[in-house]
Formats: sequence, C-alpha cells, structure tokens
Amino acid sequence: MIFRRLFFIFGACAVGLVFLGCGREEKAVELPPPVVTVTQAVEKYVKNWDDYTGRLAPTGTVEVRPQVSGYLMETKFQDGDMVKKGQPLFIIDSRPYQAEYNRAKGEYDKAESAFPAATLWRRPMLSAKRWRS
Repeated sequence: MIFRRLFFIFGACAVGLVFLGCGREEKAVELPPPVVTVTQAVEKYVKNWDDYTGRLAPTGTVEVRPQVSGYLMETKFQDGDMVKKGQPLFIIDSRPYQAEYNRAKGEYDKAESAFPAATLWRRPMLSAKRWRS
C-alpha cells in the first residue's frame, strides 16, 4: 500500500516536470561580432635565444677512476669532451712499475739459475728412496 502511494507521488512529480520543461521556447542570444585589429607585417631580425638565470645540471655523470695508483704525467681529455670506450684518458708515471718489474725479473732469473743445481742433489736422494718426480 505504501509502495503504491510512493509510486503514484513520484510518477506525478515526473509528469509535472516534463510539462514544465516543454511549455516555453527560449531563443539563443546573439553576440555582436568580435573586434579584430589588423596591422601591416614588418620584416626584422629576431633573436633565437634568450637569457635566463638558473642552474644547469647534467642528466648523468661519470666518475673516472684509474685501475692502478700512481702519479699522473698527462691528461688526454678536457672537461666536457666526448670520449670513447677504450680511449686512454691519463698517462701514469711508469717508473715505479718498471722498477718493481726489474726487481721481480732479477729474482726470477736468480731462482731459475739456481734450479739446475737444486735438481742435481735432489735426484740421487729420490732414487735412493725409489721415488720418482
């Protein structure tokens, strides 16, 4: 019963709103034409740059580190240069490395010259025990 009354009330309201909206005709408001200014074209030089204050930051940075330590003798690039993979960037002083190489080579040569003498006394000792090497 309550549902019939509510249905009847809402139906009556909907029909009333439809009749209210259909009775009048409204005309569109016409606006006056816009005011347009016209000038002659002028040919002149235009700058393609502007000055702005601010800070610039690169999109990416690379930290350059040597694989060995030492004193730099020469730098083969300038800041901001484009470099390629494998391109030498620094020349490192080779004198300390050359001295260490010479020392190690001398020790190797000394040990190599002593090797035949060491094998001379070792062979009779191993053969007496019937071992082989």
